[in-house]
Amino acid sequence: MGVSEVLNDIRAAMPYISGITVSGGEATVQHEFVVELFSKIKQLPEFAHLTTFIDSNGNASESIWESLAPFTDGVMLDLKALDNASHIALTGSSNEVVLESIKFLDSIKKLFEVRLLLVPGHNDSDEELIKTAVWLKSVNPEMKIKINAFKTHGVRAAARDWSEVKEEDLLRYHSHLD
Repeated sequence: MGVSEVLNDIRAAMPYISGITVSGGEATVQHEFVVELFSKIKQLPEFAHLTTFIDSNGNASESIWESLAPFTDGVMLDLKALDNASHIALTGSSNEVVLESIKFLDSIKKLFEVRLLLVPGHNDSDEELIKTAVWLKSVNPEMKIKINAFKTHGVRAAARDWSEVKEEDLLRYHSHLD
């Protein structure tokens, strides 16, 4: 779809929405499209009331964030693990760019929240949770942190045998991150 088709779909939904969030796959892979779409939303008076958000894994360069920033109200960014080895085990790639994205987006006041997808036995040890909370709060003590509990529904084959988060896990997570 092109931007004009997406804008037509947004027009049709206008009575029911207050904003637009692009997600993925990974929305920043299509950052030129997102810049064009969000800039039109910000330019056209009929869309003036709509917010523009990006749901991202954070694996984007500073130059991509700089191109998106003027038209983006906020970014909801996933941090799979603060520990790089754990991040690689979960995602197949380093978290170095993700951590830089968190710092950069916070510095330009575009980081809406950091979301932690916690997977029992993979990235949810007390030690890792405490280190993650300390690191995130060192970036911004007021940072909004959201916990997402891992579920196996819809995951790739390699993750289907991972344990799901239980209620007692959630209570423990919150005790370390709040």
